[in-house]
Amino acid sequence: MAASTATSVEMAFRDLILANNKINHAVNGRIYFGHAPQGPIPTDRCIIVTDLQRTANYHLGGEAALAKTLVQLDVWATDPGGATWVGNSEESAGEQLRRTLSGYSGTVGSITITCCLIERDQTQSLAPENGSDKWRRRRSMDFLVMHTY
Repeated sequence: MAASTATSVEMAFRDLILANNKINHAVNGRIYFGHAPQGPIPTDRCIIVTDLQRTANYHLGGEAALAKTLVQLDVWATDPGGATWVGNSEESAGEQLRRTLSGYSGTVGSITITCCLIERDQTQSLAPENGSDKWRRRRSMDFLVMHTY
């Protein structure tokens, strides 16, 4: 992985995702924070990283530089091979991301992740809308991340 400049857990997740060449090539830079850009969602394949909740740790002297953050990672696809790509087969992007992040510990940019645990893992298929023939496939994973900032 190239030197990371991550200053948040979301950015650290993005850099860890980009380090996987197969996934990086498939999404072609379409890794978004919080939501996909306005328009038809999603466009082919993309990944959305959302910081859902951050809880700082306190001690008698005040806030420590330690926190727990709940991060949601959504893997989207609308192409014909999308179900396989987001799914949980060994070669799928969804499974590769789960394996990369679940149990991860290390430093990415200025973020030191002490522990990353998967809390929820759900796959969903949404029917085409507005006369489209594109099924929307989604794998959503929530990770509890203990880290410094």
